[in-house]
Amino acid sequence: DEVIVAGDVKHDIGMRMRERKAVEELIRAIEIPLLVVKGNHDGGIDDIVETASPHGIRVGKVGIIHGHALPNDKVLQADVLIVGHAHPAVLIRDEVGGVKKRIWLEGKAEIDDREIEIIVMPAFNDLCASTAVNIERPAGVIFRRWDYRKAEAMLLDGTLLGRVEML
Repeated sequence: DEVIVAGDVKHDIGMRMRERKAVEELIRAIEIPLLVVKGNHDGGIDDIVETASPHGIRVGKVGIIHGHALPNDKVLQADVLIVGHAHPAVLIRDEVGGVKKRIWLEGKAEIDDREIEIIVMPAFNDLCASTAVNIERPAGVIFRRWDYRKAEAMLLDGTLLGRVEML
């Protein structure tokens, strides 16, 4: 019924004409309602696409946040929290250094005396940088309250890597 984007539908913090046209093309191509939970790069899009607060939205038992701003209380009461912003990856070491691969993170967190499931989405654009979570803590407010090292990591092709282990 609707496509929800967990923020950063565009790259520039401002709104250049080129990006405006790209967002407008995306909206036309989808052909169903699009809602953007505003990310830190989504300035200037309010007049061309429906937006939700950077503090997230709740759809049934699912909360959706971009991840650069604290989620509101209603979102934190969800059973599942979907998060963008962090662009998780893992560094897979080899003889010449290694390769960074984008991943999904999924795990349980104790927040406000409740256990919730957290799913952190990877960047879906090859041009976006990613953070190797087995080397450093990812960006985003949820990582202040959640020990993501207990989460399961999965490559984009569905290969389950297991728990995040720091190098």
